[in-house]
Amino acid sequence: MIYCYIMHSDAERCIISHTRLMYQPQSASRTSSVNKAIKFASYNMYGFSNGYSKLCHLCQQCDVILIQEHWLQTSELQKLGLVDNNFAYLAVSSMDDKISRGIMYGRPFGGTGILWRKNLGTNVKLIHKDKNGRLITVSISDKIMVTCVYFPCRSSSVDYVVELSNICATVEGVIKAHPN
Repeated sequence: MIYCYIMHSDAERCIISHTRLMYQPQSASRTSSVNKAIKFASYNMYGFSNGYSKLCHLCQQCDVILIQEHWLQTSELQKLGLVDNNFAYLAVSSMDDKISRGIMYGRPFGGTGILWRKNLGTNVKLIHKDKNGRLITVSISDKIMVTCVYFPCRSSSVDYVVELSNICATVEGVIKAHPN
């Protein structure tokens, strides 16, 4: 299994990375492998409506897009499937707990997702999604494991340290559970 880490700071809303991986696109024969550079992007949308046009642009440039802060409720996640017909997606909302408590006040928050070009393969499996919407992991063709994490804003508080520790422990647990 190949693990790919793409991180960006609070100041950067988008980062693009090229990674050369061996994979077999749907258009290739079953007996051949293709050495192709897969272009990844990580993008903090700051809300689906705010980040929609940039996300459409990234779909023209990239093969796998990791998104954070889409602010969508679970019932709205299908909007990600309308961004580009050449992309499939898996996503998780951060809003479920807040919505279940009744009337929502304040602005929406969080949520992560992964969009991938459909020709990378149809064998994409959900490995893990965090109930808080901070983390989602998929495997592509059982060869590439991709995790999108929305880290909390840096702070010196104990809550920050606890949340960061929990996220790191979750990522470590996912990696240990899928060593191949």
